Amino acid sequence: MRTIANIIRNRGVQHLAFWLLSLAVLAYLFAYQQQPNIADWVYALLFHLSIVLAVYLNIGLLIPAYFSKGRYLLYFLASIGGILSATWFNILFFRYIPAEQIGGFYFIAYYGFWDILLFMVVYWALSSLLKLSKSWFLVREKDRRIEKLKKDLQEIELQNLKSQLNPHFLLNSLNGIYSLALDQDKRTAKAILMLSQNLRFTLYECNTEFIPLEQELNFLQNYLDLQRLRLENRAVIELDLTGHLEDHQVPPLLFLPLVENAFKHGLHGDQTEVRIRIGCRAAADELNFRIENTTPEASPNAPEVGGVGLENVRKRLNAIYPDRHRLVVDRKGKLFFVDLVICRLRSFGAAAAPTETVQNSVFKQRRKDAKS
Repeated sequence: MRTIANIIRNRGVQHLAFWLLSLAVLAYLFAYQQQPNIADWVYALLFHLSIVLAVYLNIGLLIPAYFSKGRYLLYFLASIGGILSATWFNILFFRYIPAEQIGGFYFIAYYGFWDILLFMVVYWALSSLLKLSKSWFLVREKDRRIEKLKKDLQEIELQNLKSQLNPHFLLNSLNGIYSLALDQDKRTAKAILMLSQNLRFTLYECNTEFIPLEQELNFLQNYLDLQRLRLENRAVIELDLTGHLEDHQVPPLLFLPLVENAFKHGLHGDQTEVRIRIGCRAAADELNFRIENTTPEASPNAPEVGGVGLENVRKRLNAIYPDRHRLVVDRKGKLFFVDLVICRLRSFGAAAAPTETVQNSVFKQRRKDAKS
């Protein structure tokens, strides 16, 4: 089947098929009887000499030289000259052809100037349409391949970014559990359980391009609990979730670098207490994720506004939501904040009616357990 397909795509085979079909059509058109005889076939073949001249002058020279380069007026003028030249060639050929050189057949210029001109115009227009349509399909195929390559490259890049996130998250979590273990804290086992749940999420539930927004937020809640166990009373964390959380999907692990960044800036220096406020508001077609955290005054040793984690987030947003997002990262005095807005979210379907503020009850219970 592939061999047949390659033969069909062959340019020489396509041209041969076109001219054989054209020869048969004109032979039946020129025939005096119901079935064309040998003289009709010969006449149709000779008639094609001027047509072939016109067609290949058009598709081989004029279209590449003028039409394809946008020089339409020159192409139009050259086309008129080409059609007239082919018409006069046909008339002169049948007027002066020596009959004895064509197998004893005698041919006359049966058609007049305007009839032959009409033939040339039809073939000229048909060849132009076939040439341009083929070029259009080639361009479409080329664009399709380019888009596929871009999509494949984006997918590879996203997979690389996610592979960078997972070890980073694991390292931070293990450092927290290590601190608990050094103090022989009874909550170490609970922290290990939380970490295993999050690892299960990163290993088995992050292999798709999008996951439910609620699932991503539940993962963050578990991560915050791990941080709470490690920091004890050093951190005050507020989480405010509002809107159509159940209706939308987001890329997995999209928010984690932003949250990690808040802890990195908040724990820098000699602050006795870190305050981190995380808000997520999901409207019908827009998502706003905002983080505010306290941080020491800027100093030469303070963390820079950026880093690998934030750069990964920017790359993912540019790949998945081009021209549909806004990410602002800044520091003002002792306040570090990140504001992410995504428009035209991927959703499960029609948005539900607006909901009241959603505060996860499990997270509330975890906060009570951590404080106790």
